[in-house]
Amino acid sequence: MSIAADLLEQAKGLLDSKRPENRGRPKQVDLRRSISTAYYSLFSLLVEEAATAMIGGGSKKKALRGYVSRAISHEAIRDVCKGFANRNPDGKIKSALADHEIPGDLAYIAITCHDLQVERQEADYNFIRSFTKDEAIDIVDEVAEAHRRWKVIKDNEATKVFLTALIVYKRVQTSGTTIRASQISVRGQ
Repeated sequence: MSIAADLLEQAKGLLDSKRPENRGRPKQVDLRRSISTAYYSLFSLLVEEAATAMIGGGSKKKALRGYVSRAISHEAIRDVCKGFANRNPDGKIKSALADHEIPGDLAYIAITCHDLQVERQEADYNFIRSFTKDEAIDIVDEVAEAHRRWKVIKDNEATKVFLTALIVYKRVQTSGTTIRASQISVRGQ
């Protein structure tokens, strides 16, 4: 299993009422941890996929993928996801899309990631707010659905632009560079 899949299973496990420690009313700490872990599951999925798209797979390239992964910020993911969720990315990213339409599944993943980042911050830092088990279950279910949808669109042309944008977004924002669809190549294709 990947780290992203393991984190998703951990988020589910924190809510599993069949586990003896989860019987009765769930503790806020478990609900918060589940929400935060669900976000990191989706974050990890996107980061792993972006690094693999750029560098390629295999154990010999693991360290290099790690460097690329560390270059992707939560802020960049938030901004890129916001544009793709609205199907109206930043102008420089839009030019890279060319005529490639953003599929509904990719928009779903983007909105889920964008909105979940807010929920994760609430869960980790807003100690006044309380979460219900139903809220946490809904969030974990949305992330599970995002994982499922990812498998459907991971090789889509718009998805390649999305993954590239996660890596280069901040740099492209501060430069005069415009990415064009013909300039994007994903390893192994």
